[in-house]
Amino acid sequence: MDSRSVAEGIKYTSFVEALRSNRFKNIIAFTGPGIGVPDFRSRQNLTFLQKDFLKEFNIPRPEMVFDVEFYRKKPEAFSKLAKEFLI
Repeated sequence: MDSRSVAEGIKYTSFVEALRSNRFKNIIAFTGPGIGVPDFRSRQNLTFLQKDFLKEFNIPRPEMVFDVEFYRKKPEAFSKLAKEFLI
């Protein structure tokens, strides 16, 4: 039996079975560089993040957008970031 977990309380085999049976409506995958996602470090994107985005959601540090605890408090911040940069 596989004891690996993909998240708190979710075993790997259960997760794979759920994927195969289409039980999830939305899936987000965080990946590394090189997959065609715009670079957050460009001058234009940093200006947006620092002046507009961080003020709007009262975010003390840009990386907090990717913190799960912050996401639980303000999911709209990550949603807006994803729409601005990924869609």
